[in-house]
Amino acid sequence: MTEKTFLVREYMHETVSLNPEGKTLKDVVELMATTKRNGVFIVDQDQHVQGIVSAWDIIEHVVPDYLESDKHLAPFENDGVLVERVLALQNSPIEEFMTNKVHVVQESSSIMEVATMLSEFRIRQLPVVNADNVLVGCINRTDVKLIIAEILNIQTT
Repeated sequence: MTEKTFLVREYMHETVSLNPEGKTLKDVVELMATTKRNGVFIVDQDQHVQGIVSAWDIIEHVVPDYLESDKHLAPFENDGVLVERVLALQNSPIEEFMTNKVHVVQESSSIMEVATMLSEFRIRQLPVVNADNVLVGCINRTDVKLIIAEILNIQTT
């Protein structure tokens, strides 16, 4: 009996991607909300990963700089500040708040490589690319957790 291999291609799942051309904060929030995702990979016309927009990136973009530097003021702000900020920034181009440096993993990589990258860079998910660097899926911390459960013969369904 051969040992099971744990390769990315066996565990990756569909991802949500968007070409940033002409897209705004409102566009990416709408896509994330309708697909129930916390991250969207930003790709060029050839489906090569250019960046990522996460819920964290959106929150950081919306929080005013003065609250970032002086967090104790936040409890004194009212909801109107949030509404004003969101409405003022809704047409911000994606490029203003996306993360440009994105670690990717090959579909032929091992799950141990994925776990190492997620741990080392303290990130939630990785885009999966093929040999041509075309986005083909993603793999995240939950996937690795479920693989660990599989190894331990823990039923998850």
